[in-house]
Amino acid sequence: MRDGSNPRRDSAASPGRRPRALAAAAALVAALGGSAGCGTHPHNFTRTAIAREALAAPAPRAPTVLPRFARTLVLRLAEPAPPLGEALQRRFAAELRRALLATGAFERVVASEPGASAGETPAAAPALALEVTPRRVEIATAPNDEQLWAVILYLFGGPAANWVHDAQCRLVCEFDVVVREQRTRRVLARLRGLRGEARDDLSFWERRNGLWPTLATLLFVPAMVFAADEERVLALLGPRALQAPTAELARTLARLRRVELPRVQARSFPPPGLTVELSHLAAAGVPGPAGAAAPTASAVIVRLGGERLGEVERVWFGPALLYERAPCPAPLAADGARPASAGQPPAAAPAASALVLRHVLAGPELLALRGAPPVPVRVQLAGGRLLAVGEVSVTVERRIVLAAPGAPLAGE
Repeated sequence: MRDGSNPRRDSAASPGRRPRALAAAAALVAALGGSAGCGTHPHNFTRTAIAREALAAPAPRAPTVLPRFARTLVLRLAEPAPPLGEALQRRFAAELRRALLATGAFERVVASEPGASAGETPAAAPALALEVTPRRVEIATAPNDEQLWAVILYLFGGPAANWVHDAQCRLVCEFDVVVREQRTRRVLARLRGLRGEARDDLSFWERRNGLWPTLATLLFVPAMVFAADEERVLALLGPRALQAPTAELARTLARLRRVELPRVQARSFPPPGLTVELSHLAAAGVPGPAGAAAPTASAVIVRLGGERLGEVERVWFGPALLYERAPCPAPLAADGARPASAGQPPAAAPAASALVLRHVLAGPELLALRGAPPVPVRVQLAGGRLLAVGEVSVTVERRIVLAAPGAPLAGE
């Protein structure tokens, strides 16, 4: 040229023009993709991910109030493993843990095996364990109304179609839960068929992403050919899908109460020629103030047999006379000082093979025997010989029970 200018040299002298042009092109592509539709949720600055505050399920207006011991849980998948992939199982367990904490009813949810965690004292270990069995975790993807616009934008803008929310993803999950007491492994409640569902329109960045799929779309491979990443969709839709079933689970755990139940223990020591069997019917209890129990009754069964059964004249449970072969006007107690209980008439004469007697421990008597010395069971044979053939003691057992709906909350 006459003016001495060299276009090739001038282009080399301004190396910043090409990066600026690429940045402007990228901004234009992002703007085109963003204008294609922002979906049903807010996004981050680059519109490649859902905003963090939109991922969580809405907080409940009034969180369920749980007993203090039920606010810390151990969460684990039931064995054998359900028919899901291992990675999807871990993701489901993680999302269920997040959803439980999002209810506002729980202070800590530990995803581990039963028992106290390392560094914890037994008292600090969770009292409850949730055994979860996923029955169905289904993720379906279908084109929506934005699909046509995504195709048009792909033909003219290539990677700009990555920003279009052209696919509706739907998550359906069903699972069963068994609530167990950690210490005894006793089943407290079973919840079957808990179900949750959520759906949303997602873009390529939200439902797939990844290094190789992203590079492929930059080389003008259409984003529509890539299937959704199940773990990614589960993480996005899980909080909303699990909101209803976790709320139902929290309402069930709110009915748990710690109660004190009387535990009757009996042991026998029969003399030669006489068989003695002591048993009892388990006592019942209902929750009371601050988790106390109101026991009903328990029956102690005394069964005598053997070749010397015909020599039995009287049988006592403590001071109460249970049986007398030949009734007298005023039967004496075993200690010779206190009269027998008038509320329980002596039993009839024994049968040839066995003598079965029954003594009912009512609520007040159960409470009085807690921690007291064992009550002796005595037999008087012919000739006046008095033998101790057994004893019955009452202790207190603390247990967790499922109360009726609407029961008052215990003070623990």
